[in-house]
Amino acid sequence: MAKKKTWEIRSLHHPHDKYARSVLQNRELATDMIRLSLPDHLLDSIDLTSLTPGKESFLGEQMAEHFLDVCYTGQLKNGERLRVNILFEHKSTDPDTPVYHQLLRYIVQINSHELQQGSPPAVVMPILLYQGEKPFRKELAADIYGHYGSDYLRFVPDFDYFVTDINDMTTREYARLVSELTHLFIQALLCGRN
Repeated sequence: MAKKKTWEIRSLHHPHDKYARSVLQNRELATDMIRLSLPDHLLDSIDLTSLTPGKESFLGEQMAEHFLDVCYTGQLKNGERLRVNILFEHKSTDPDTPVYHQLLRYIVQINSHELQQGSPPAVVMPILLYQGEKPFRKELAADIYGHYGSDYLRFVPDFDYFVTDINDMTTREYARLVSELTHLFIQALLCGRN
């Protein structure tokens, strides 16, 4: 019940969330966004036909102020389970907490949920779909904790995430979009921001 209230409150403050969530539930469009965001060597190992949208959200209230998430589960071509999570950034201001820490909390929540359900934790691949006005500055563990030196970095969780900045898409990236629906979605996001 509390999750529903949080979603209702968030929808009032961010009316375009409902649009983005419903469109990103379309598997064809989500697959396009995944193709656009992931490097070829990873795409070659994922069974894109196995991806199915999930109904759950793993955002806490504070993170929900900055992101909308759409979760896809599927598998690698070798049969291993995989989660691809598309996070839609819907604020043009910088979040209070670095995105790295927000994503770390997000990944831990997903894996904790899987363990509670009796499933082994799957690899989570976050994709940040960014539409903010300022260029996005990606930070990883070494950027945040690097001043401690390499001896201490081994105590810090290290992971990567993908960022697709729709403001900065190249002609090559546009060419990778398979469907007209995805082209229209990107245009709607750009027009909505402006």
